[in-house]
Amino acid sequence: MFNKPIDPVEFWKDYEKNLGEKVLGYCLGRYLSGWDRYPGPLWGLNIVTSAAYRFHHFPHEGWLEALTRVTRGGKIPEEKVIEVPRDRILGAAFMREEKLFKRFFFNIQPWLSLKYQREDGTKAELIVESDIKAKALAELLSGIAKGPDSAAPGAVMTSSSGITPNAGIASSANSVSTNADSAARDSAGL
Repeated sequence: MFNKPIDPVEFWKDYEKNLGEKVLGYCLGRYLSGWDRYPGPLWGLNIVTSAAYRFHHFPHEGWLEALTRVTRGGKIPEEKVIEVPRDRILGAAFMREEKLFKRFFFNIQPWLSLKYQREDGTKAELIVESDIKAKALAELLSGIAKGPDSAAPGAVMTSSSGITPNAGIASSANSVSTNADSAARDSAGL
């Protein structure tokens, strides 16, 4: 009746085994826009691997949604994966509203902006709301980015709206969740 809890260490080992790639970092996020196939919003994991950026949405359904789907008909929720290969990443930035007043009263979440090249050669931008851990993912992605749109390490860009993408805080790479971090937190009971 109840699902068995999933061990995070085992989950990431299996995930890496299935992909055949090393997971460099991950964090929770909400995909908003930038991928033609999937309209947002979708909750899932931002994942940076040795070969690509992925946003992985795992299907879920509450009892009320399941009841509604069964009585009215409808599709079972499906797994959705957005994948941008390493060679198509043009740049990435962690962005957040800098004005405390707006962040406090309007609950504006930080977001990850990923610029990439589509298969047809056109440029696009993927927007994913996230938490502070996305800052380190942006740095990982900027390190593998190619082309003139990629931000230089340490670059801080501002826009007229008061929103600042922070794409180069050297110490934040340690804040990315890794398999070793998860194992250490689990063994410590955190």
